[in-house]
Amino acid sequence: MRITDITDDGRLRLGGARSADPSLVTGYELRDGDLLFARSGTVGRTFLYRDSDGPCVYAGYLIRFRVRSKFVSSRFLSVWTHSHFYHRWVASMLRTGAQPNINATEYASLRVPVPPLREQHAIVGVMDRLDAALRRARAMRHALMSFRAALSSRLFRRDTDAVLRPGR
Repeated sequence: MRITDITDDGRLRLGGARSADPSLVTGYELRDGDLLFARSGTVGRTFLYRDSDGPCVYAGYLIRFRVRSKFVSSRFLSVWTHSHFYHRWVASMLRTGAQPNINATEYASLRVPVPPLREQHAIVGVMDRLDAALRRARAMRHALMSFRAALSSRLFRRDTDAVLRPGR
């Protein structure tokens, strides 16, 4: 997993899979629920790994965070890293130079508000439903734009009389 394999909204970019020599990646294997943080380049980008993503290791410009508490949901943390609170923190911590970056120690200073687990699950549920509605809206927009293009092509043909005639 490389930074470029992660989209801005935290999804896995398909089609860019690479393989790695197993003898060179010991300790970099991902487990279900691991959260990856980009530490340079597109600083702040995050990805929540799921076993359903397939076997995976992470590259050096990513930082792995593994939740080891029964009081925090990795899914909640992932959702929180897409909030304006997180992005404001990233902007405040960002060191610029040849390559913008935030190191692991700085990420460790990140303070996340952690409500009770039940509330974390409820928040994730609301955000998941909202994300599903946004995906449906994008699909509808795409379908409407395709329909508009097809209709425009039909209405503005040059090889025949106008479909709509004045006075009709």
